Amino acid sequence: MKQLFMIFALVSPLMLSGCNTLQEKHSDIANACEQGIQQLGMRLKKHDLNIHQTSLSRANSLLEAAQIQSQFAEYPGCLEKIQRAEDYLTGRQAAIISRLSI
Repeated sequence: MKQLFMIFALVSPLMLSGCNTLQEKHSDIANACEQGIQQLGMRLKKHDLNIHQTSLSRANSLLEAAQIQSQFAEYPGCLEKIQRAEDYLTGRQAAIISRLSI
């Protein structure tokens, strides 16, 4: 019983430090998602007239989807949608097409 207690006493701090590291990483991703949403929103409000209307519409839809994923703490999906929206706004067709592969 003493050995079990000693193992628990030694392992507990390691487990807790791992949790803190995961929380920090989760917080970084959450912050990146929120910043991306804000920047994309500002960019869509000041959209360039040279951008095709379809690309603007798709980028706006992706922004809305990113906001919803952020509310449900689905931050990797949020960041992916922000990147896809940026691709539409910058006209990086190769990046857009490569994501459409089945």
